[in-house]
Amino acid sequence: MISRPLRGRRAADERVRAPTEWLEHLELMDSVQQTFSDLVIHVPGRTLRWRLPWTFSTFDYRRICALLREQSKGSCEFETAKVSGVPASPCTPTAATSARL
Repeated sequence: MISRPLRGRRAADERVRAPTEWLEHLELMDSVQQTFSDLVIHVPGRTLRWRLPWTFSTFDYRRICALLREQSKGSCEFETAKVSGVPASPCTPTAATSARL
């Protein structure tokens, strides 16, 4: 999920989401927190809503990593990355740090 400031306010939240069908096929539904079938955008004076041709779900990141680790029977490594800034241009890389889980 990408979140950018919009006139000093956050334009979107930082919940992690994916198409629900992907989570179902990967047997990761135990990590799902909420499922949505609409894209909703709030702008000054009105709310815009579009029905999507698929659903997407927010999920608990720690839980999904635990489920993936269980499925792999410990045979894989996980890494996380932390974004430490927003680039001035979409083509400029952002400094990040990573750690093994």
